[in-house]
Amino acid sequence: MKSILTLLAFVFAGFLCSAQQIKSFTLVPSNPTDRDTVVVIANMEFRNSSCALSNKGHSVNRTNRIIASAHHCQGTGQAICSISDTFNIGQLPAGNYDFDITLTSGFGGNPCTPGFVPDDRDTLSFVVQAVTGIEKLNLENIKLYPNPVDDYLFIADANRQIEQMKIISLNGSTILMVDQPKNKINLSSLATGVYYVQLMNSNEVKTHKIIKL
Repeated sequence: MKSILTLLAFVFAGFLCSAQQIKSFTLVPSNPTDRDTVVVIANMEFRNSSCALSNKGHSVNRTNRIIASAHHCQGTGQAICSISDTFNIGQLPAGNYDFDITLTSGFGGNPCTPGFVPDDRDTLSFVVQAVTGIEKLNLENIKLYPNPVDDYLFIADANRQIEQMKIISLNGSTILMVDQPKNKINLSSLATGVYYVQLMNSNEVKTHKIIKL
């Protein structure tokens, strides 16, 4: 009887796991160079309500393989839950890379139960190009993400000498000003609402609209 119950538990776990999947990837920037901060966003779908992230991580080995994992806590309601996990990989030397991610899930409050078996595995392959010489900054190509943003706003290609960044409220007041911003800006102190992000250098000014959660 014990062996039958164990078998049924694993069959049930396998059924639950088959419903969770990695739907797609987003690579930022889409064609990275060795000067860019590489970010991989894994878009996932669960068949149960709520799918809060319990933990995640990644590592880069010498064979240019990035090993990543994500574990989510699911609710008991029968409702599709979509969520995206952001992995900030950082700058990478020029070369070919594989981003391999394993998805697991559990039930209960965070921290939830561990996954019996992986729900899904997937791989994103991409190339990091080498940049030679001095590249002229084009603010038109700068991307801000995610939007809407919660605590941290990422700036793709921020290492290309953006001289100044301003966060401006809808009434025109400057809320935050950062000289030579890096790729990660802490916006946790901002109130919920709509803001303008102004990026500047000596040649041009580019303005983005963001929503702060």
